[in-house]
Amino acid sequence: MSMRSAPLLLLAALAAGGQGVAPAADDAENLFAGSPRVLTKAQLDSLVLRAEFSSHWLEEQQRAADLLRANPADEDLQQHVAWRKQHRAELEQSPIALYLPKHRFRLDEPVHAYFVVKNASAEPIDLDMRLDLQLGLRTVNACRVELRRVEGAGEESESRVSEHLWQCGGPSHLTLPAKGYYCLRADLRRLGVSRPGEYAIRWGFSGLTSREVKFTVVALEDGKTVEKPVRAVRVARITRGDEPRERVAQLRDAEPAAVVEAARLAPLSFSRFAAGLAVEAEGVLYPDVLDLPGQDSLVTAGLHFERPRDAGPPATLVLTLTPRQKNAGLFLKDFDHLVLLAASRSEVEKLSHDGEREQQEDAKVMHALAIHSLTDPKRPLRIRIELEENWPRRLGLSGPVELRVILSSEPIRLQGEWPQLRSIEKKELFASGRMPWRGLLCTPAVSVDLPADEVAPGARKEGDGS
Repeated sequence: MSMRSAPLLLLAALAAGGQGVAPAADDAENLFAGSPRVLTKAQLDSLVLRAEFSSHWLEEQQRAADLLRANPADEDLQQHVAWRKQHRAELEQSPIALYLPKHRFRLDEPVHAYFVVKNASAEPIDLDMRLDLQLGLRTVNACRVELRRVEGAGEESESRVSEHLWQCGGPSHLTLPAKGYYCLRADLRRLGVSRPGEYAIRWGFSGLTSREVKFTVVALEDGKTVEKPVRAVRVARITRGDEPRERVAQLRDAEPAAVVEAARLAPLSFSRFAAGLAVEAEGVLYPDVLDLPGQDSLVTAGLHFERPRDAGPPATLVLTLTPRQKNAGLFLKDFDHLVLLAASRSEVEKLSHDGEREQQEDAKVMHALAIHSLTDPKRPLRIRIELEENWPRRLGLSGPVELRVILSSEPIRLQGEWPQLRSIEKKELFASGRMPWRGLLCTPAVSVDLPADEVAPGARKEGDGS
């Protein structure tokens, strides 16, 4: 299986970019109307995407060709023109687009935008870019976003270009499957749409540019306020561990019918996790990690937080999966695909780290899991996740936070990491001739007030913890 890597080239002069070719209006409007939480490959295949190059990139290509005609014996020019020709052919295999569900928004509602990349080739491709837009206006390597507020006659417009992060070396930042897609949804209010007015947005990757999309944000009625946006997110995978043995034995004795295993909390990069959901896998993708479905046709997910008590169990998250159909006959293959997501709408502390690597120090945060069988609507499946006493400190959280648990039947690959070479062992629980549940769900948020003094020493304020 071959991999092709797009060259490292920052998109220049988006303002000089050409107009992209929009898909059939009805198809795009129907697909993105209502800001869908889940998209399928079949839906995205209905769009017509064509690679459109910025005028700046085309001018540079023409200038190189003119120089070569004037100096046909120049070997450096020959190599440069050949590289540009190859580069263009590679970019034509990854057209991009930008869609909004509508073009008029109130200031108190999400202003969603969908950023789409298609791999038109029959092989997986590696792209040297990633959009980190769900908590702020930031891009990684060979891509760029430009958002501007269009003022009236005689007034100057405001323009915001994405904060850019260069990361050299290491694996690809984004890997798209053959004929597959990457689609990220962002709320433009987090990117700078903070007051009423006319706006325009476009984005680009390497020499490609999307068409510019214009939209309007109208003022609120008197007395209405805008909800504070999520400012920071911590993500941690709940995976198998080997401690504490005493607590595991205690739970097994107390609940012999339950499946009990030790577990740990392994912090993840939020941006890489979000990108992993936004890349199509098995024909499905989830464009916004902050807005995932809480139920499907078979199961509804719920979450409850039990505060610690004196001489009682520690703080506990109780994940509940309730069948939506009587005698659904479902079972979980494994509990190893659970992810804890903690979001804050206020200034929070950020654990210090090296670049975007995972935090491995003190990774064993969890105590134990108790899993009960899923049988019928009268007895849902419950997964109890006991948290270590100082878990807020380990994740750098304080004050009011919103907790969610993401449950996936399959492993979620983080984008921007070396592929794991080992196979993932599947452990079937509660089989007894039942059908395994497949899908991805996220529980509704549970609000928890954490003490301000639980923050990790030496932590610094800002950002998303990715």
